Amino acid sequence: MNRKPSIGIVSLGCSKNLVDSELMLGTLRDKGYSISSRVDNVDVLIVNTCAFIREATEESIDSILEAIELKKTGKVQWIIVAGCLPQRYRQDNLAADLHEVDAFLGVGQFHHLDGVIGRIMQGDKAHIVTRRPSSGRVANTSRAPLTPDHYAYIKISEGCDNRCTYCVIPQVRGTYRSRSMKSILAEVSVLSAKRHLAEINLVGQDTTRYGTDMYGKPRLAHLLRKLARSGDIRWIRLLYTHPAHFDHDIIDAIGEEPSLCPYVDLPLQHINDTLLKKMGRRVRRKDIERLIHRLRDRIPDLTLRTTFIVGFPGETEAHFQELLQFVKDVEFDRLGAFTYSNEEGTAASHLEGQVPEGEKKHRFELLMRSQRHISEKKNQLMIGTDIEVLVDSQSQDEPALLLARTRGDAPEVDQLVYVRSGYGKPGDFLKVRVTEAYEYDLVAEPIQPDGTPHRSQAKTAASPSKRPRQATRRPHR
Repeated sequence: MNRKPSIGIVSLGCSKNLVDSELMLGTLRDKGYSISSRVDNVDVLIVNTCAFIREATEESIDSILEAIELKKTGKVQWIIVAGCLPQRYRQDNLAADLHEVDAFLGVGQFHHLDGVIGRIMQGDKAHIVTRRPSSGRVANTSRAPLTPDHYAYIKISEGCDNRCTYCVIPQVRGTYRSRSMKSILAEVSVLSAKRHLAEINLVGQDTTRYGTDMYGKPRLAHLLRKLARSGDIRWIRLLYTHPAHFDHDIIDAIGEEPSLCPYVDLPLQHINDTLLKKMGRRVRRKDIERLIHRLRDRIPDLTLRTTFIVGFPGETEAHFQELLQFVKDVEFDRLGAFTYSNEEGTAASHLEGQVPEGEKKHRFELLMRSQRHISEKKNQLMIGTDIEVLVDSQSQDEPALLLARTRGDAPEVDQLVYVRSGYGKPGDFLKVRVTEAYEYDLVAEPIQPDGTPHRSQAKTAASPSKRPRQATRRPHR
């Protein structure tokens, strides 16, 4: 083959993994490879895997098996499995069961891809999984976007030192490594110029610890203000924070800088002190309550998002009822819940008091049912109000219906605003008036210059999704 082979990718897992996938494709694109949006009829198919919890591992294996079927039918020539799955389980174990896979790469090993592809095209197998993942401190400007052009995820750190007892991230991603502020600012500037970004979402295993390893003290607030004052991006959103590391400077920055979305993604995992200690969360209930009070007191129009784990080993009915009442009392704006996954190699896997799967699911349903009532009540209060939204896409079912988000909604995980108008395109900011509200979605009309709603002929959003949309993000803490 004289030409460079074509490349397709299946990107699984969290937004941090998505950044890795974009870097893989960008690196290959810069070397002359043809990047395809398809996963079939390509020469090389990369499956960038997640293995954080059992369900993610199963999804990764299923995707690999689907790739193998494509290879058997000649729609794919070579398969590369990358990321968390080979990093966690080692390529030797996987290769024995997945011999149709041509190469395994560990976390952050995208700089080896060109050489690996050359080897597998010659008929060799290539297994590159180092015991220590890459530093994660490289410049991330060579990226082939897998998100719409108007928003991007910016990874500000890699790895984690928190050692929560249920989590395998330190084993898979390594210790905490901040990227330099200079490289982050340069990346945002380059991507903004290339793609006319309207929104960036800052991600990391624990964004609130940013800078502690590189600068000797927390520097997230300083980074946030630098980004906000650069003038490049209209919406800047912070994801994946930790309640033990959320300091006053971060709160002040979010509350004071207009381009920083008043949105706090604060995974709490539980509220009972006994379980928080068993989880290794390094906070107590009173610390959490004090932090929530500060956040709501000092950040105007705050949207507070959290995540909880139900069914952690030793969680009694009383512990769960404490959590359920806490959720009812606090009334989080966005909430995700997950049933505990007993992961091999974690400290929690050896704890006594494992909760039966049926009971975990029952508690999950009770928690999400309570949150649905809270969410619908909050959304009903939005009817008649005017809000700014960012258009993500047009509806495939109704071209005159736009799918948009507010400053209080992160891409892919939070609720949508269905805008009944054909005016606007992805990346546009619109002023709209909310006309209808559902459990996890809003319907709105665009506002004309005279302040009146623009009445379009588009149909009402037929049955906006009432599924627990807030339960889609995995608790990567």
